[in-house]
Parts: sequence; C-alpha cells; structure tokens
Amino acid sequence: MVGFRLDGLTKSFGGARAVDGLRLEVADGAFLALLGPSGCGKTTVLRLLAGLERPDGGTITIGDRVVVGPGTFVEPEDRGLGMVFQSYALWPHMSVAGNVSFALHGKGLAAAEIEARTREALALVGLEDRAAARPHQLSGGQRQRVALARSLALRPKLLLLDEPLANLDPALRTGLAAEFRRLHAETRTTFVFVTHDQAEALALATTIAVLEAGRLQQCAAPEELWRRPASPAVARFIGDGRLLPVEVLGSSGAGLKVALGAARLLVPGEAPAGPGWLCVRRQGLALTDAESPDDALAGTVRASRFEGGAYLHDVAVGDDTPVEVHGPISLSPGASVRLHVTDGWVIPRQP
Repeated sequence: MVGFRLDGLTKSFGGARAVDGLRLEVADGAFLALLGPSGCGKTTVLRLLAGLERPDGGTITIGDRVVVGPGTFVEPEDRGLGMVFQSYALWPHMSVAGNVSFALHGKGLAAAEIEARTREALALVGLEDRAAARPHQLSGGQRQRVALARSLALRPKLLLLDEPLANLDPALRTGLAAEFRRLHAETRTTFVFVTHDQAEALALATTIAVLEAGRLQQCAAPEELWRRPASPAVARFIGDGRLLPVEVLGSSGAGLKVALGAARLLVPGEAPAGPGWLCVRRQGLALTDAESPDDALAGTVRASRFEGGAYLHDVAVGDDTPVEVHGPISLSPGASVRLHVTDGWVIPRQP
C-alpha cells in the first residue's frame, strides 16, 4: 500500500525552482529521510506535503486520497498528518498534557477519548510522569518528546519531522534518535524526516531520498545508496565519496574492468564501455606494500593526521583528485604510495 505519492511536483520562489518535477512514491509504514545539502528543496517538499505551501504544478496523494491536484487542495488540518518542528512550538502557559491534548479538542472527540489518547501518547514517549509540568521545567529533549507526543495523539497517517534533532546536543540527539526508531516500529506510522545530516539519515531511515537542486537523485535503502550510488551527486554526498575519472574497458563476471593511469582494476558497477566515474571512500581504500601492481593506484601523500586511533592520509591520485585512506604510521608530504581499492562502484560519466 502507498503511504504517499508525489507526481510532477514543482514549486518556485521568485523565479528560482525549489522543487523541479519531483516524482516519488513511498510505501505505507516507511521511515523516509529527505536528505540533501542546504537549498536542495527538502524542506519545501515537506511543507508541500503538509499543505503549508501550494505547488505550482503536480499532484500529491496520501494513501488513496488526492490532496493536491488540478482543482484540488485539501487544507493542512484535513490531511490526517502530524508535524514536529525544530522549535517544538509548545504553549508555555499550558501543561505537558495540555499541549498534547490541545489539537484533539477540535476533532469532535469525547473528553474521555481525549484523555485516553493524551495518556497513551505521553506513555509512548516516556513522559507520563511529567503530564502536569510546564515546558520551561523540561529539558530540550523532553520538550521535543512533548512535540512528538502531540502529533502522535492525532494518530496521523503521516508524521512529518522537520530536522527535529537539530537543536539538541550530541548526547540528546543519540537518545532521541533511538526513540524515533522505537516509536516508528511501534506505531508503523509513515515517518518523513528532513535532515542534512547523512549520519542521522543512514541510522534512522528505512528509505532515503537524496535531493539536489529540487530534483530527486536516488531513492533507496541506506545500504543501496552507500554501495551503489546512481549519480555523481549521490556518490559525493553519501559518505563523502570521491569520484575518480576512469575508462570502462568492459565487464566480466566479477564486475567492470576499468583503467586509471597504469592501473587496471576490477570493481562492481553499472556503466557501459567508455568514460566513467569510480566512487571510492576511505573505508574502501587500503595502503599496499607491493611496488607496482597493476591493480593498485599510484598516489602522492599531501598531508597526514592522527584520527580515531590511526593516521588519516590525504592522498592525490589520478588527475590530482584527493582521497583519504587510513594507515598505521605517519607519512611525510610528498611520499609516494600505492592504494588497493577494496570497495568501490562505477557509474557512467555523462557528457
């Protein structure tokens, strides 16, 4: 079953296209992260889903209901969704329970039902013992939980999360991220999580949609994005990948044969013969002692620093493309090294 579908969605501000013909279908019960650099359009997509912005064109379907389309615009309060903002947006004069129950009073529910839903939502986020507290008496993480409980009390079809961890310190972010995973597993509500932090997206989401300049670059599971990026934009953004220009020589049962300088490598990928990009990350490179193997890249050390129990070397390879590789000892700038590619992925190089 479809959680929501965007078809040809467009939105411009002052002549600048923020969302450009976006097509995206997400399964019911998914935990989707909208990921990309600042200005890529992810928050605009969230606001279009919420009904806080009107698109210039395209359709939005939530479940089996069209909420935006030619001659159709369903108001935000009638879309059956909840939203959690960075700023919490809590009423300071109300108790925790009052903040959670506030939106329920306009839904025509009996008082007993409102009270039951409020208790249930607070129990889900672990704040049932703080129902009488005021927001100023809570920590930042607790206030964010209240905002989350307020949305969960509505029992939404979609829960929209606009960088909800951005204002928290690292320890609170880690704890609340675990809570998001638990709540998603318990409620099976479709979560849509906007973030520019790829570590958050990779850790939380079941599906990640990578955006650049308002266009969808790839939508896939985290492992798929990491191991098989579909475009240079995804390869660069996910895991700080580096792109090395190679010539694809052909395929074999074990992958693609590619040439980079004197090296002849066999790596996985999907590209026809001709110019291609080899995406590599520090986790997929290793120093080798062999003097001149055909299957290793020649490089020159530019800098070394101690990091995380090992040395991290900045190495120039190919046409002076910088890559990073870990090693057990410090290396001097200018030293020649050879790198073995233990993990990589080849994509076509577009003209």
